[in-house]
Amino acid sequence: MGTPQIEHALYHALKRPGRDLVQGAQGVAEGLPASATDKMIDKFQPDGLLIVRAGGEAGYSRPSSAAGRANPCAMNARPSPRDSLGEISP
Repeated sequence: MGTPQIEHALYHALKRPGRDLVQGAQGVAEGLPASATDKMIDKFQPDGLLIVRAGGEAGYSRPSSAAGRANPCAMNARPSPRDSLGEISP
C-alpha cells in the first residue's frame, strides 16, 4: 500500500459523525454548531496530513542481515539511560 492509499484510508477512517461533535454531545458543552449534526466531519483538512516513513534498511535488520553478521553484539544492545527521551533538549 503506497502513501496515497494510506492517506485515503486514514482520511476515511478518521471521519466522525457531526452528532458526536456538536455542542452538548456526550455531556460536553463545547463543540460544533448544531448545523453540523447531520454531516460527517473530517479530522484533518484536505492535504493536512503528512505521512513520513522514518528509517531505511536498518529498520528491517534481522539476525541474518549483513549488519548482524558484522556486529553480532549489536543484536543484544540495550539503550543506556542517556538514550531516554528525558535527556533530549529542545
